[in-house]
Parts: sequence; C-alpha cells; structure tokens
Amino acid sequence: MIRVGFGLDALFCGSLITTGFCLFYLFWLYRKEISALYLGGICSLAALFYIIPVLVKTAALNQGAAAAIEHGSLYVLALLFCLYISKIKEAAWPLASLLFLAAIAGNDVLLYLNVISTIRLLPSGLLIFVFVQAFMLFKRLTKTSIQASQSFAQLATYERFVPNEFLINLNKKNIVDVRLGDNTEKSMSILFSDMRNFTVFSESMTPEENFKFLNSYLTVMGPVIRKHNGFIDKYMGDAIMALFAASADDALSSAIEMLRKLVGYNEGRARAKYRPVSIGIGINTGSLRIGIIGEHDRMEATVISDAVNTASRIEGITKKYGVPLLISGATYSALQDASKYKMRRIGTVKVKGKEQWTPIWEVFDADPPDCSNYKLELASTFEEAVSMYESRAFEAAYDLFQNCYVRNPHDKPAKYFIDKCWLNMKRPESYEGVGIARRIIYERSDDDSDVE
Repeated sequence: MIRVGFGLDALFCGSLITTGFCLFYLFWLYRKEISALYLGGICSLAALFYIIPVLVKTAALNQGAAAAIEHGSLYVLALLFCLYISKIKEAAWPLASLLFLAAIAGNDVLLYLNVISTIRLLPSGLLIFVFVQAFMLFKRLTKTSIQASQSFAQLATYERFVPNEFLINLNKKNIVDVRLGDNTEKSMSILFSDMRNFTVFSESMTPEENFKFLNSYLTVMGPVIRKHNGFIDKYMGDAIMALFAASADDALSSAIEMLRKLVGYNEGRARAKYRPVSIGIGINTGSLRIGIIGEHDRMEATVISDAVNTASRIEGITKKYGVPLLISGATYSALQDASKYKMRRIGTVKVKGKEQWTPIWEVFDADPPDCSNYKLELASTFEEAVSMYESRAFEAAYDLFQNCYVRNPHDKPAKYFIDKCWLNMKRPESYEGVGIARRIIYERSDDDSDVE
C-alpha cells in the first residue's frame, strides 16, 4: 500500500510533467497568436494551481480524479486566457471539451465521496477529450495547409507582376525579401520589340477593343520569350522589353521565333478580316544594373544601363531600314556561332547621347524564303557596297546596291542606300550633314522620327 504522502508527491511530479506537455502543446498549436508574455501568464497560473494542491494535501480525494480536476482546471484557465487575449475562435472546441472533462471528473469525485449515486464517466470522458483534441488538431493542420496553398498561389500571382528571374538575379528567395534599393550588376542581352503604326490601329478601336487586341498579341509573344530562357521586364503599351541572362543566342532565337509566330498571328487576323500587324525588334548586349526603384509605398523592378537605351534605339532604326530585326555589334560578337544565322552587316550608326559608333547587323532568318535566299546569296555584295558607301565611293556603292535591288526588289535596305547614294552624288557638300553622313546619326524623338 503506497503512503498517501508519497502518492501525492508522485501525483505532483506526474501532473507537473503532464501539464508541461499540455502547455507546450498549447503554445505550439497557437504559436502565431501567443507571444512569450502570454505564455508567461499561463505558466504563472500553472504555478499557482500546483502550489495549492501540495499545501492542501487533498488525500481524501481519489488521486486520479484529483489529477483530472487539477489538470482540467489549469488547462481550462489557460485556454480561457488564450481565448480572451487572442480571440481565437478555434479555442471554443478544446474549451468545451475541457469543461466537459471537468464536469465528468467532478461526477467521479462526488461518486467517490458517496454524495451522488451515478456511474464512473472519467474513462469515457478522457476518450472523448482525446478525440476532440485530435479533431481540433486536424482542423488546425488543414487550415495551415490551405493557408500554405493560398500563399503559394499568391506568390505565383506576384510572379506575374515581378518575374521570378528578377528575384533570382537579386539573390532573393521570394518577393517579401525584396527591399528598396536592392540591385546588382549583370551582363545580359536586351530585346526591344515595338508594333508598327499602333496609333493607326488604336484610333480605329474602342478602349476595350484596344485592350483585347494588345492582350491577344502579347499572349502570342510572351511564351516565346520564356521558351528561350528570357523574361519580360515590362510592357510599354504595344512594346515589349525582355532580358536574356543566359546567352545572346537565346535573345536572337527568341526574336526570330517571334517574327515567325507573327506570321501565324496575322493569318488569323486575315481570316477575321483585320489588318496585319508588323513589328520591329532590336537587340543589344552589355552590362546593366538590375534592381528595385521607387519609394516605400510603390516599388518597381527595373534595369538601368546605356546598353538598354542602345537596344531601344536599335529597335527604332528598323523602321528606317524597313527590316524587322537588327542586332548590335556587341550582340553579334556574343553569339556562340554567328554562321548559324542568316545575317549581313547593314552599316554603322551613332545613337543619341553616344560618342561611339555602333555596328548594326540585319538578321533575316524569318524573312520569306525567296527574299532571305537572295539576301544570303548577295550578302557579300551588299556588305561590300556598305563599305564603299562608308568610304564615300558613292558611285561604286550605288552600282552594287542597284545590283542587289534588281535581283531582289523586296530588299528595302538596298533601296534605302540607293536613295542615299544618289542624294550624296547630287549633293556632295551635304555629306557631313546629319542623316547623309558616312555613318548615319540616329536620334529617337517623341514623334518617333528616325533621323534628324
């Protein structure tokens, strides 16, 4: 027979361990809602409810029932405290189950003291209590799982506005880690694409039709850029600015496929009796700063560099030459194997604000087969003519450009240089003038004029 004093000591130790576990379980369950201060309050209540039984030495009570009352009272008060402080709706379930457990424990105590004549309910009550706790935990974990799924969905939504590639280049795990002013330097290829005569399209449509038109076009082009390891930095109305960190070949391959996709897109527009769309693409390669600009309440991911400005200017030059795709000399040099592409040097230009001349290459892989084959066959002749033009040998250059144009009447750059050669032969004194110089000075203005 165990002595009463020893029994109470054993009960005290066991109760202390059990309630410590209960407190840990409670804190884990509501760890986001309960701060360290609140947990300290619960522990203070626990200390009070363990000092009282030791002082009173309730030996007359059934030890199991006394422990149930003790644990139940402490746990009920702890949950009441948690419910009052944090206003947690989920606490109603464990609170109700614990009140039920306290009630049936009281029944067993009164039954033991022969105050009432009922049956023992504590074993069944404990089973119900455990079931309720398991159910509550299941609900809590289910809610956590749903919140996690919602969080992933939100992150996926954020990526539509801030590409994940931006975060990767900034060495950030997710968008919440981004801070104003974060930036890093990278070497990338920049692709600018712009729709020709968009104002004409826009004026003939309602605002809603404009949105539908732009979205239908961008829906075709966006996947092509991502397919070639690029990401879209921003949309500027009908214009697209995309970045390619892996290689210049990705940018060029993307541009070629964009032009080929445009053919299919225009076929669909023709069936619907809409006007065809034409675009110009310029690509440049160089170092840039990628980062976050703005202010505390409005931030934006962007890139800043002369290389970006040059890419935009090169895209604008496509209108002057009448071609859909031009690349800079820096991009040409960055290609792994330039011979894989159909291209020819089309001249050297000076863009606004730059002192250095930039060589420009036309890439015509996406041209109609007859036109691209003629351009490829006459590429050496055309480049020789460009060199003569730059050397001021206008008559010789004129004859070579004329030869290219006669063989291929769709060669718009050849026609452009024919007109320039003729003008220089008639007005040699104007050779140093802007737009007629050995190298054409290009400045892009608000009205999209190509040459000053």
